[in-house]
Amino acid sequence: MVYGSYSISKTLAASAIGHWTLSFQADDFCSGYSTAQASFDVSPNTYDVSITLNGVPGQYSAQVQVDNQSQGAITGGEIRKLSFGINSSHTITVDQYVTGDTGVRYYCAQNTASVTSTGSLTFTYQTQYQLTIGTDPSGVTPVTGGGWYVAGASAQTSQVPQTVAGAAGTQYAFKGWTVNGVPQSGNPITITLDKPYNVVAKYTTQYLLVVDSAYGNPQGGGYYDAGSTAQFSVTTPTGFPVQQIFNGWQGDYTGTSPQGSITMDKPYAIHAVWTTSYLPLIAIIVVAAAIVGGLLFWRSRRSPPPETKPTPTGTAAQSVVTAEEAAVVKCKNCGSENKPDQKFCTSCGSILSQ
Repeated sequence: MVYGSYSISKTLAASAIGHWTLSFQADDFCSGYSTAQASFDVSPNTYDVSITLNGVPGQYSAQVQVDNQSQGAITGGEIRKLSFGINSSHTITVDQYVTGDTGVRYYCAQNTASVTSTGSLTFTYQTQYQLTIGTDPSGVTPVTGGGWYVAGASAQTSQVPQTVAGAAGTQYAFKGWTVNGVPQSGNPITITLDKPYNVVAKYTTQYLLVVDSAYGNPQGGGYYDAGSTAQFSVTTPTGFPVQQIFNGWQGDYTGTSPQGSITMDKPYAIHAVWTTSYLPLIAIIVVAAAIVGGLLFWRSRRSPPPETKPTPTGTAAQSVVTAEEAAVVKCKNCGSENKPDQKFCTSCGSILSQ
């Protein structure tokens, strides 16, 4: 007797990945049952990659990209699972910088990784603090050293000049550094970055006072802090015996006192005006003349009287008279006496004969 053969087919779908065993039982409708078993494995058609951020606080997040396509954000400490097809490769990228509180950020040096199979990726971030460096007033002089630093690093400011020239009659004088508002000594200074810092080179605005004077040893010129009071002066009178007398101030200040003051809210220039006085010289001349006159009078009072010669007598007297008489020329017309050198009579005008 020949029996026929039969075939039966049925497709079964595994509900999960794993190793499966199937048991078969067939009824021959005669003497009983036939049994058989078959085993098989169900493999996944994808692989999973878990990513997480290390060093980023939970309240901050980074954007995730796969092959330059956004996959949304991942927060610090979160584990994100990404699935990919078997035998595929992909590039996973997270933000290199994550912004935190003011002056704080988180930096990932290696923020890109390639994956080809199941695994996990941890992107590690370092905390960085911002060092801000400037001047007050702003822009007085260039400063360097500012930027982002890894927590715990040291940074040094540039050395700034003690004075900086400004507009005409204005300069800026360095007063010192402040760190987060607290004065610090030194120039330059070094800061350890354990938090954000704001470092400022403090300058004071100064204005120039010009005190111009041809005489009197002018005092008070120079630079003064803005808002301070400048005292200035000249000495009067000056010079001798011709004197210069202070007459007043001209320019940005007027006044007649040789001393004055100005509140320095801008540059100032003042000029001292003088007049010339000859009174001391005149007084000297008058006194000198009086002294000379007094000396001459005193000497005249102390001089001895002139000597009186004795009158000649006898023959000597006669000879003297004769000589004097010989020296006189009498006019023949009127009889008047004339000097020997006279040619005409002084009385009648007649010609004198010698």
